[in-house]
Amino acid sequence: MLSSAKRVDRLPPGTGGSSLATNTNSGSYRLEGIESQFSPFVNARVEVSGEVKPAAADKADSGNSSPILLVEFIQKTASTCR
Repeated sequence: MLSSAKRVDRLPPGTGGSSLATNTNSGSYRLEGIESQFSPFVNARVEVSGEVKPAAADKADSGNSSPILLVEFIQKTASTCR
């Protein structure tokens, strides 16, 4: 789970980005990818990019309405989340 997220657009206007990604103003995202990819970044400030998908509607995820971010890139920007 990525929390306290702040969206930063780094694409030239009119290029890339889906309408779902553009219209999503969530402060938290469920990350989807390889678990070992995320474990080194627990409790660190990170920069993440990828594809935004709508929140899952299956029974196992009931009560969690955070959108999903299919992670393509992640890097640490600070050792703590402060």
